[in-house]
Amino acid sequence: KAADADLRAVIDPSLDQLTLIHDSGKVLDDTQSLFCFLELLSGTIQGESVALPVNAPKAASTLLESRGAKVHSTKTSAPALMAEADSAGVVFAANMEGGVILPGFMSAFDASAGLLKMLDLLASGGSSLSEVVASVPQAHLVHETVVTPWEQKGLVMRSLVEQTQGRDVELIDGVKVNHDSGWALLLPDPEEPVTHIWTEGESAQAAKQLSQEYARRLRQMVR
Repeated sequence: KAADADLRAVIDPSLDQLTLIHDSGKVLDDTQSLFCFLELLSGTIQGESVALPVNAPKAASTLLESRGAKVHSTKTSAPALMAEADSAGVVFAANMEGGVILPGFMSAFDASAGLLKMLDLLASGGSSLSEVVASVPQAHLVHETVVTPWEQKGLVMRSLVEQTQGRDVELIDGVKVNHDSGWALLLPDPEEPVTHIWTEGESAQAAKQLSQEYARRLRQMVR
């Protein structure tokens, strides 16, 4: 803000993750950055596809589909997203950690390319980044982990599937249970003895309560 910059950016040492700071000096969280890319892109990709992980907020799919774009839900891992980005018709992919993929350039995460694309989109649209942030949806997401011994991970997932029979469940990656005003995704970590819980609700409190409920269920299973 002191430098009168239109925006600033931080690229992490891996060169994969991009953090944006808009002209008023606010640091965007990863969800806000994702929405900004989708808002700016959505008017130019009608009939084409965007790949997003299964833990992306519902409003991301709603925004794209309302503009005539298609959404491919993928597993949350980087290899899964990169593989989907290499599919015909996919013009953009992103994760929930600030990573973006521009398949027309390279089917891999590249923060520098993402920054250049953001600059191009803002220049084409004639908007400032703060104006775009103000226009995009707000999502309420919570992420936490529950310690889960390696030998119990399979049992936990099978038990969750049994408990959610008859519910609206997705098994793209882990177990995702859709609720009337949100969802919960439970996913074993491939490298650590924990289970990830992602939840979304209509408010921050609702998302937190949903996360706490599923964390309680998991802890009961691993006693």
